[in-house]
Amino acid sequence: MITEYKKVVKLLTKREKRRLYFLTIIKIFSGIMDTLGVASIAPFLAVLSKPEILDNNVIILRLKEIFDLNNQSIIFCFAFGSLFIIIINQFVRLLNSWYEKYAIKNIWWSFHCKLFKFYLTRPYSFHIQTNSKNLLEKLQVETSLAVDGTIASIYQILGNIATCVFLFFFLLVIYPIVSIVIFFAAGASYWLIFSRLKKKINEYAEFQPLFAEKTFVLIDRAFQSIKDIIIKNNHTFYLNLLTPLSKKYAKTNINYNAILIAPKAIVETLAYVLLLSVTFYFLSISANFSSLVIILALYAFALQRILPAVQGIYQAISLYKFSLPSLDRIYKDLLSAKEEFEEKNKFIEKKKKFNFSDKIELLNVEFKYPNSKETALRIKHFEIKPGSFIGIAGKTGSGKTTLVDLMLGLLTPNSGKIMIDGNILNDELTKLWQTQLGYAPQFPFMADDTIKNNITLGEDTDHLDIEKIREVAKIAQIDEFIENNLPKKYDTIIGENGIKLSGGQRQRLSIARALFKDPDIIFFDEATNSLDVLTEKSIIESVIKYKKNKTLIMITHRLPTLQNCDEILMINKGTLVDRGSYDFLKKNNQTFFELEKEI
Repeated sequence: MITEYKKVVKLLTKREKRRLYFLTIIKIFSGIMDTLGVASIAPFLAVLSKPEILDNNVIILRLKEIFDLNNQSIIFCFAFGSLFIIIINQFVRLLNSWYEKYAIKNIWWSFHCKLFKFYLTRPYSFHIQTNSKNLLEKLQVETSLAVDGTIASIYQILGNIATCVFLFFFLLVIYPIVSIVIFFAAGASYWLIFSRLKKKINEYAEFQPLFAEKTFVLIDRAFQSIKDIIIKNNHTFYLNLLTPLSKKYAKTNINYNAILIAPKAIVETLAYVLLLSVTFYFLSISANFSSLVIILALYAFALQRILPAVQGIYQAISLYKFSLPSLDRIYKDLLSAKEEFEEKNKFIEKKKKFNFSDKIELLNVEFKYPNSKETALRIKHFEIKPGSFIGIAGKTGSGKTTLVDLMLGLLTPNSGKIMIDGNILNDELTKLWQTQLGYAPQFPFMADDTIKNNITLGEDTDHLDIEKIREVAKIAQIDEFIENNLPKKYDTIIGENGIKLSGGQRQRLSIARALFKDPDIIFFDEATNSLDVLTEKSIIESVIKYKKNKTLIMITHRLPTLQNCDEILMINKGTLVDRGSYDFLKKNNQTFFELEKEI
């Protein structure tokens, strides 16, 4: 546990560490107050069971003399003094509970935001290899389990140990042998139970993240393919996959909760037996019933604190073991996130503007996808001038999209250089370069939001330029549909993945999005393939008219769309095999001619 705690501390900021130090102090102070609360009833019980103390005890006689008190007043003072200490004790326990939640939930918030930012800022190659549902599961499930199950559990163990230790020393003063027997019996009982059940707890712990990972993917896959499921009426296929997982998860949680609860009943029964044994023990050694009442009352009150504390230690250790796999799954990412963002925060980020003025140039570029043996793209040299209209043609799988992703800065070449205005496209330049890019893909993402928020995706929704939204919608030729067919116009909710729109409407919305920030370079990756030929031609003409000095780079399988291009790059098997105007390639390139005939 100490090793894991040291690992967790590495993830924390200085402020978070200070909060945990303060939480430690509160936990220890709460343990002291628990002991004082139990001890405070001793004087009150003593004067009730032995009234002669009021006339014999030196301290009480001195108090009566100083404050001019009678016996009844002294009894009331002890009673209200005990009540006051118990009220303070309850207040400290409340503060302890609140501050624990405050400190722990702030750590969760910090981890959650850091992880989210970390995943958002990963390169595109990371996301190609990573299932987004696994990231979602780490953010929404694993982070909560890691924080609540490990960090919170450690401090719950600390607080309960503090209570047990202080109460143990208090009772040790009264009757050492009896106190040692009680604590040893309670501790040994829980230790024996935990040691017998540890393997089961570890087994249940390992299944928890596995269940979350599998079901996140399975449920998402089912809902994403709901149209096929309805048509094929094969919902039972997904139910048969989910049902055994859910059943095992339910059984796991039932058994785990039984493991947490069962020891309490056993140990409480044992405590009652011990209390009876203590009673008989004191009766056998002393006939003084009044003294026996005081001692038994103190032990009874102490056990009311000790048993929940020992049960709390057991439950916290069990939850800690149960949650460790979740911490292990996200620890590396959290540590990387902390180190990365701390490094970035050393420098003040200045907003710069990049002006594309000379050329995009690729020199001896080679790219291979991760875990792939084959080279996906191999380009010796080509360049693109500002203001030009460049087409990219080739068969399916020839490397067109890979080329565009490299120029977008989404992928990094394994060798060779991509130059922008004579500067190598490195990590620093990529951030600036991408501020000048517009991108309309073949399958655009559509949020379950309004049309205007989809066009301005990622912008501050409180300060949207509606006139600019209308302008780009007009260029993408979707303005008439929005303004004439939709009652709420640009405030219309389009549904998850834009399900309320047709494929062509989604693509036109994507084109409007690509134009919204007035980029210098606009990439169209099969962005019009869901449109009919006439609509596609009209939109391309509209964009060309709008572009003025802007650079357009377009992939399309409809080669006639590229007739207005200044130059067309012909890609085949990841290699630039030819380039030229539409008429030149049609006449001189057999592959281009065959593709053109297929349209």
